Amino acid sequence: MDKQIIILSGGKGEGKTTAIANYIRHSSHQWGGVLMPIMDGKRCMVHLFSQKVIKLEPDESNISDHIQVGRNTFSRRAFEDMNELIVADLRHNNNIIIDEIGPMEMNDEGFHPIIKTVIDTAENIFLIVRTSLVDEVVAKYRLSRFSLQVIDVQDFV
Repeated sequence: MDKQIIILSGGKGEGKTTAIANYIRHSSHQWGGVLMPIMDGKRCMVHLFSQKVIKLEPDESNISDHIQVGRNTFSRRAFEDMNELIVADLRHNNNIIIDEIGPMEMNDEGFHPIIKTVIDTAENIFLIVRTSLVDEVVAKYRLSRFSLQVIDVQDFV
């Protein structure tokens, strides 16, 4: 089977996470990876296979746990934990979603450490990316060498 990578793009708050969550609910595939919904007003990560929720707030007493992205601060440990779960998914699942690849990954943080592994291992990959970063993500991870589709969230059914 040929590797297929789909980038679901859209602006901030345009429903990318909601759209992909609806898609996987109706998909015949088992999906591994991560969604990053807002729960109780805060961004968090949900591991798709286990449904484990990981909060993104950093340990305030441990400055080395902080990843600064614009005005936001996230937990480095939270991403390390989720990255381990995603790598474990790859042992059992060829269908992976990463929501989302953004400025953090462009600075080699967040999901960056496992993206190459996902690209090299999985067969069906959904990457959620803000429209303004699509070209940069495609270039950084050399995605044009694969069967690549970029779909705007407004056109995603």
